[in-house]
Amino acid sequence: MDELKIDYSSVYTLERELITFPEKLAKYHKLAAKAITEVDRLNLKLEVMTAQILEQIQEEAVERGKPYPPTAVQELRKSKVPLNPKYKKLKLKLIEAVENKNILNGVVKSIEAKGYRLQELVSLAMKRFDFSVEDKLKYD
Repeated sequence: MDELKIDYSSVYTLERELITFPEKLAKYHKLAAKAITEVDRLNLKLEVMTAQILEQIQEEAVERGKPYPPTAVQELRKSKVPLNPKYKKLKLKLIEAVENKNILNGVVKSIEAKGYRLQELVSLAMKRFDFSVEDKLKYD
């Protein structure tokens, strides 16, 4: 991934990269936030769907004249709800969204680590060469 690479060919490229770094980091924080929102949205949909499925199961049991006791709800949630095709489909979407969120969170952490390395490299380069971009601009 190119965003994780550091161009350390010169102190000027390091400084340029350090200057543009916050924008890159913000881009990935925004993507990670959207991924978290997607996971939350799918979790909510799954909760609603679970309640609807349980309600439907109970209604069908009442129509047959054999309603489930309230104590059976947890067991129904574990044994009957996961068998519903719509539930399975949504659960797989949620699993995929969680994976995407985890990957993006890892990328954000890696890019944040890049920022620390950039700061250190620029600091070391400045000490070594004892000049900065401002000095270069004076001579251009």
